[in-house]
Amino acid sequence: MGLNVRGAEAGLLACYGTLRRRGLFAHVGFRVAGGLRFWGYGRVRGCLHWQAFFPALVPGRGLVAVEVYRVDDKAVLNWLDRYEGFDPGNTGRSVFVRRRALLEGTSKMVWLYCLNRSVQPGHPIRFPARGTACFSGRIE
Repeated sequence: MGLNVRGAEAGLLACYGTLRRRGLFAHVGFRVAGGLRFWGYGRVRGCLHWQAFFPALVPGRGLVAVEVYRVDDKAVLNWLDRYEGFDPGNTGRSVFVRRRALLEGTSKMVWLYCLNRSVQPGHPIRFPARGTACFSGRIE
């Protein structure tokens, strides 16, 4: 499986759900997490939906809080593509697609795993203190 960076550098990766720091090492192990360096926090456009056992970002209105990592080893993206069910050679059968997205409030572009449009989104994730996981205002 080839690296799907479309001529761009690996750069930055925005993570939510199981790929955040609390779950990253437990789920993907040091071999993968060792190729990423924590860069900071940010927001991307979209809304989180619950897909049976995992959250999925659906691009669109709202903002989702993400952790941002610098990709030090481009091979990490190949491994994460498999973990996220993304096949660059057959996006129609992929659960997620990796695409470029703007990190809100910056000029930085990040890689982001989004739910494939061919997959029916589950219910929006709701947080008791904030309503849904897609915010229309600032994330503190």
